[in-house]
Amino acid sequence: MPLRVVIRKDTGALTISGRLKLTSGETIRVRERAQSNDRRVAEEEAKSLELKILRDDWLGKRPRSNDTPKRLHRLLNAIGDVNLADVEDKLNGARETMLRPGAGAAAWKRAVIVPVRAVMRYAARRKWCDYPVFDVPQTPEGRTRYCLPEQAEQIIAASPHLQPLLTVLPMYRHADVRSPLS
Repeated sequence: MPLRVVIRKDTGALTISGRLKLTSGETIRVRERAQSNDRRVAEEEAKSLELKILRDDWLGKRPRSNDTPKRLHRLLNAIGDVNLADVEDKLNGARETMLRPGAGAAAWKRAVIVPVRAVMRYAARRKWCDYPVFDVPQTPEGRTRYCLPEQAEQIIAASPHLQPLLTVLPMYRHADVRSPLS
């Protein structure tokens, strides 16, 4: 039986509830508060939760990466023992020791800001500090790679065995799409 969204009588809150039969024959009961009070969003959450439970049952739980603790230890070693209020100042001072020379803004954000922000938000939820507000550097937009119509036609002509597939793929820029191989 699929999970469904119901309104609890005592609180009026949307709740995801139901029973799911696993491949082992075991039935598990699900009853948890939806994260949203919007019924449509809660139903989407119920579908997502059901999919996750069944996928984990069928394929096994996804292993956690061992990389995250290593990164956090590297960050901790770089900034040293510091109060949560002074973390941003220490991060800016230790930038050279944490990243390779020439690393860009996207690397700084991905390797330093995101994990530190996650830890500080965890601490803020437990009222250990204020919510973090970091000055995040602007990352340049990625390059859009595309084929010009002439290049696409050359590729298609050079590979006739792939022609049906290549005429369907979005090889043209959005503005150039009028008809394939016109």
